[in-house]
Amino acid sequence: ALVIAGFGVKDSVSNIVNLQYDNIFRYEISGVWKEPITENTEKEIEHQFDSGLNNGVDLMETAVEAPYEFGTKNMTLLVSEGEEIDSVVDFHLGKEKTPLPGKGEILIDTRLAEVLKVSVGDEITLSSEDTPIGPLKVAGIFENYTFYYAYLTADTYEAYFSKHYEPKSLYLSLEEGDDPYKVASVLSNMEDVSYVSVVEDLRIQVGNMMESINFVVALIIGCAAALAFIVLFNLGNINISERVREIATLKVLGFYPRETGAYVFRENMILSLMGICAGIPLGILLHRFVMLQLKVDMVTFEIHIKPISYLYAFLAVLFFT
Repeated sequence: ALVIAGFGVKDSVSNIVNLQYDNIFRYEISGVWKEPITENTEKEIEHQFDSGLNNGVDLMETAVEAPYEFGTKNMTLLVSEGEEIDSVVDFHLGKEKTPLPGKGEILIDTRLAEVLKVSVGDEITLSSEDTPIGPLKVAGIFENYTFYYAYLTADTYEAYFSKHYEPKSLYLSLEEGDDPYKVASVLSNMEDVSYVSVVEDLRIQVGNMMESINFVVALIIGCAAALAFIVLFNLGNINISERVREIATLKVLGFYPRETGAYVFRENMILSLMGICAGIPLGILLHRFVMLQLKVDMVTFEIHIKPISYLYAFLAVLFFT
């Protein structure tokens, strides 16, 4: 159970960036302009990159709050025109596609829905600069693992926020093999650009974080190994001390040392296999318990154990035995 929980913690933590930026946010570079992005800005970007840019979607990002029973929750509100956002953000829940909202409707992520305790069809009220916005009908819920996000159309934004839609953000996805840092460098030198971020930097940061997680996993597995050694060593000692005469009789009857050893330690192996059978479901429960205790406001961990981790746990315990 300890070994499975250890491998499970690693599986749950290590895959967050891939889930967020491969399955949900499908872009490699994001940029923010000081002024709203116009057709001239888009033409300039196209002029800078004759090839390499796969999809580019301009949208609006604004910070809003949502009240709930313990206060307010800050979130990033994504706003865009039409269905072009589908090319860089995949709104889905499980294997089901989450349809884009209509006027007066909003999409929220699973983390926000859990905090606000709402489901599809309910209404929520947002707050921008201490001004109540809404109520807005929750048209759908989509998967998300980092921060809090919501989405609505430009028409809904202008109608409910009483402000003009001003797209200042740009999400870009590149052709395979293109260097995102080279593209980001060119964008950074363009006029009115506030900042440019590369998703690969996040992957590197999480990779560095995983080095610390690996130490935690190694500690858990080391404790499991020590526990196995202590228990099995004591079982062996008790087994032998209580059966000295029986073992002596076996030797008199002509049993070789290996046969005598197998006669005693075969029972330990059977007990270990029984422990593995009992430990698999206990390990799943222990892993779920541990992950549910890791409450981090900015990140949600997927409670997931890879099939290969069960094999590693099985082999590790056999090795300990």
